[in-house]
Amino acid sequence: MQTVFMILLPIYLFKIQEITTLKRSHLGVILGVTYFFWLNGILMRAIHHIADVPYRFRSLFSSPLVQTSLSIYWSLIAITLMVYSSRKKLRWLWISGASLMGVVVVKLFVIDLSKSDSIERIISFITVGLILLLVGYFSPIPPTKTKKNEATNG
Repeated sequence: MQTVFMILLPIYLFKIQEITTLKRSHLGVILGVTYFFWLNGILMRAIHHIADVPYRFRSLFSSPLVQTSLSIYWSLIAITLMVYSSRKKLRWLWISGASLMGVVVVKLFVIDLSKSDSIERIISFITVGLILLLVGYFSPIPPTKTKKNEATNG
């Protein structure tokens, strides 16, 4: 039932757009945030079933496997956003991906580093570090519109 709802959500939102004054970019943000939380739930549920981590907030939050998985998953989403937005020259989306990467780095130091005695923590630090290197190589920040206009006029 939940999967059907998530598949039909874009159709529903675009029908709402015809009735209301919602802009298409706002619908994209709503869909992106909704899918982000939905896929996080799927990841947690999969870890619950595969690794037998109890599906309770405290158990999931304290699980090194869950924390490592979230760090890597959020980093992959961030680099995908940043590379895509760099290609399409969407600065606001690039900044959203960079902000998510910033959240991952803060999470690594606040949550993951507090229990640095497991192999999962080392894996998450190395993986996020490699993803940060990839971001720097593949996805420069798109120029602002004023800089682009100055370059074409000057």
